[in-house]
Amino acid sequence: MDVDQPVQIPPPKCLFNAVLCDPVLYDDVFFYCTPGSIFRVGRTCRNGRYASQEYARRKFNINRHLLRFFPDPLAFRSVQASTKTVISGSTALQFLNRTVYPNSDLDLYVSAEES
Repeated sequence: MDVDQPVQIPPPKCLFNAVLCDPVLYDDVFFYCTPGSIFRVGRTCRNGRYASQEYARRKFNINRHLLRFFPDPLAFRSVQASTKTVISGSTALQFLNRTVYPNSDLDLYVSAEES
């Protein structure tokens, strides 16, 4: 075996696996999927699980999303947990749709018992 020769990896046996093995391809496919669809792809096979988890780790980052509103998202989330505050409205929609609406606000709901 020649050291200078690249290792030949056999191509996947189906197109579905070929997409799930290439981050450029699955990023493009998942861009058009709902969060539920991405989750369901993750339940199909090992490659689907890896691709969906890797995509979700990069795209569904709540701390990065909250940086628009708070300098320390972890501190906010700590208060959020202790007061049972829920993020709703356009901010929740933007997070799930993986998009940003310029000049949007942050809607928070706190139960009367926790306020």
